[in-house]
Amino acid sequence: AIIPLTWDSSPGNTIGTSATAYDTLEFEIYPAMESTEPREAIVYEDDSKTLAYMDGDYAITKVEVQEQNTKGMHIALTAGTRTFDWLPETREFAFTVVNAVPAKSVTLNGQNLSYDDLKTRGEASYYYDASRACLVVVTGAIPIDKDVSVDIEWAFDPPSFPVAGLRGVLSRANLALNALNAVQGAPGFNDASKGSLERLASLAAVVEM
Repeated sequence: AIIPLTWDSSPGNTIGTSATAYDTLEFEIYPAMESTEPREAIVYEDDSKTLAYMDGDYAITKVEVQEQNTKGMHIALTAGTRTFDWLPETREFAFTVVNAVPAKSVTLNGQNLSYDDLKTRGEASYYYDASRACLVVVTGAIPIDKDVSVDIEWAFDPPSFPVAGLRGVLSRANLALNALNAVQGAPGFNDASKGSLERLASLAAVVEM
């Protein structure tokens, strides 16, 4: 499934509610039962004030996701072919891949994205949220009529089971531990009796055998 969302702060700017055009759009991408099948989602917008949509004055944003075996994922966003004065000139997009492993690399329209340690959702970048097992790709401001292409290469083959439930929690503990150790060292790095994350990750190695 692909679920469209928005992080616009103004009241009423909710997907599915006639208000104003969205300044931001986020797409939560959930695992498919058949990973080889492409998936898509569509967001419809109009001026929310007149009947001009009956004459074709509306905008459609389409997102299609294609898994590339276990190696990566391709995300294609197709913008509308027309612009309207009620649409913003630019829009920020985010793609959140749920139950994901960390990425080795991410490109946006052919350009390599940098990793955002602070998870600021500012400039075009990506980051991994180990607590939710989600990979988040942020585009920054994109012209409203420009298509978006995102290619993700996984750091390693995803597990055969979803990164959720007990085994998922344990797997995420390992991912979080490795990420923290790479930066500063997790509590209990030298003494497992002092770090809950260290102990949980140690348990994961036993349960996942």
